[in-house]
Amino acid sequence: MSLADTIASALTAITPTILSTFPDLCDLKQPGTLSPDGFGGTTDTPATVEASLECFYERLSERDKVLGGTLITTQTHKMMIKATASTRLIQPHQWLVVAARELPALTFRKPVTLDGSYAPVITIAAELVKS
Repeated sequence: MSLADTIASALTAITPTILSTFPDLCDLKQPGTLSPDGFGGTTDTPATVEASLECFYERLSERDKVLGGTLITTQTHKMMIKATASTRLIQPHQWLVVAARELPALTFRKPVTLDGSYAPVITIAAELVKS
């Protein structure tokens, strides 16, 4: 077994433990279809790309505005989220909705991946939408 295989095997073994410590679940959404609203306008029905992803979020401090060589301008929070094919390819037009726990559901927009790793967890910066 090569060193790369050993590392991959170790990451696979610890992934459930890492993700079980994440207190929240979130959905990855993107613009869906436009439907007439009956008043001359349209209503956007978002499409869920992936649901019930384990995640953890925290506010970015001022010193964290530059992470991994990426300058972050409007993002207010850092999120760690389960790595999947969809989350590795997250795009700025998509958004994340963290399920309600003690607060109303939180929506984060303009997600930017902060690392390009293939680890079991992806780090993302996003802007919290004020409700």
